[in-house]
Amino acid sequence: MGGVAAARSLPLRSGRVARVVAAVVVTLAIVGGLGWLGQTTSPGIPAETTVIRVGAGETVWDVARRVAPESDQRAVVERIRHLNGLIGSAIAPGQQLQVPHER
Repeated sequence: MGGVAAARSLPLRSGRVARVVAAVVVTLAIVGGLGWLGQTTSPGIPAETTVIRVGAGETVWDVARRVAPESDQRAVVERIRHLNGLIGSAIAPGQQLQVPHER
């Protein structure tokens, strides 16, 4: 009798497993699709550098937008800080900064 009960529950289990697998596949497809749609294709930070003079009222963020407007601004700000040994964001009008430069 145990064999008959086991044989009857087998199709139920395989159907349940198939539904779980299908749900997982659909969920992964949706999550993957949303991740793909949310990606932005911002160009990398320019490898070349140049020296610029800071304008009145400009911040490091303003300089980053000016010199590499198509790049990831956070990465450009970090690159400017690294190139010039800046610890914070303090810069002064007239100060010369080495910055990434798009050709």
